[in-house]
Amino acid sequence: MWDKSFFRTEVFSGVEHLKAENAAFIKFHNAEHRYSAHHGSSPNEIWRGRHREHFSRRYRPPERLPAKGRIEAIRYVRSSGILDPWGRRITVAEEFRHQYVTAVIRVRTRELDVVTLDGELAYEGPYPLQRVLR
Repeated sequence: MWDKSFFRTEVFSGVEHLKAENAAFIKFHNAEHRYSAHHGSSPNEIWRGRHREHFSRRYRPPERLPAKGRIEAIRYVRSSGILDPWGRRITVAEEFRHQYVTAVIRVRTRELDVVTLDGELAYEGPYPLQRVLR
C-alpha cells in the first residue's frame, strides 16, 4: 500500500521532504484505512488500549544471523496465500489466508515453521539461509 498509494504518487525534493510526507501518510493511514480482516477497523482502532514497545533510536539491526536460536516475525497472509518471510516465498493453504501468522526460522536446523494465532501449523519446511544478512 505504501509504495502504490504514497511513494510512487509523489515527487520529493529531498530526504527531509520524504520524511515529513511519510509521517503524514502514516498518520492518515493508521487513522483512516480500514481492513476487512479487522472487521472494518483502522490500525489505530485495533491498537487502542494495547501496549506497544518501539525500538530505541540506538537500535541497529544485526548484520549476521546467530549460529543457533529462533528468528520470529509476524506476517499477514493475503488472499494470494503467498508469504514472503525474509525474501523466500512460500504458499500456505487457503484456510490460512486473511489472518496473521508467526513465521519462525529455526536457525541451526534451517527450517521454517508458520504458525497461526491459534497455534495451528500452517507450513513446515526447509529454509535455506546464509549467515550474512543483506
